[in-house]
Amino acid sequence: MCSSDLELYQIGKPIEKHPHVSCIKETTLKKPKGFYFSSEDFTTYIKELEDELKSSKEELEHIDKTYSHRSPLAKSLAKMPHARTIHEISSLHDRPLNHASHGEAYLSFFKSRMRDNQLILLDEPETPLSFSNQLALLYILKDTIDRGSQVIIATHSPIIMAFPNADIYLFTDDRLVSTHYDDLENVKTLKNFLNDPNRFLHHLFLDHDDH
Repeated sequence: MCSSDLELYQIGKPIEKHPHVSCIKETTLKKPKGFYFSSEDFTTYIKELEDELKSSKEELEHIDKTYSHRSPLAKSLAKMPHARTIHEISSLHDRPLNHASHGEAYLSFFKSRMRDNQLILLDEPETPLSFSNQLALLYILKDTIDRGSQVIIATHSPIIMAFPNADIYLFTDDRLVSTHYDDLENVKTLKNFLNDPNRFLHHLFLDHDDH
C-alpha cells in the first residue's frame, strides 16, 4: 500500500522508505497515523529506555554536585528536564519492562502503544509469546480494533491467525491470495501433529537412530 496521507512510526521514529520495495496496491488510507512494530526491535527498545533512564539519573547526580552552591531555584530548573524524562519513561507502561518477564514486558509495551483510529502493522508479534500470552495479545488487539484502529499482521502463528472474522492472505511468489484459516498449511500440520504426535516423532527419531 502506498499513500502520502499516512504518518507511520517504528518505535517512535519515522520509517525510512526502502528503495527496493515497490508498491503492489495503491489506496487512500483513512487512518491519520500508524505504528509499525517488529518483534526483533523489542530488545533494542528496552535497551534504549534503560540507557535514557541511566543518563537522566546521572545528570541529576551531576547537578547535585555542581549546583551545591547555587540557589534552590537554579538547581530545580537545571534538574527539571531530566526529572521529566524519568517521569515520562516510568509512566509509559504499567510495569517496569526490564523487571518483568519477556512476555509480560512485551504485552505491557503493546498496551502502551495502542491508540484510537490508527493503522497498526505488526511483524511476527508472536515470537516471544507463550500460548496464553498470544491469547492476551488477541484481546489487546480486539480492544484497539473496537476503538477504530485497523491491524495488519505478518504471522506464522495459528493462534494469531484465528482472530475472529480476520481477512487472511497468503503470500505466494508473485501475489497475495485470500484464503481460509482451515486451508492454511501450518494450521493443518499443527492439527495433525496434535491429533497424533507419535506419528511425527516416530519418523523423526527413527531417522536419528539409523545414523
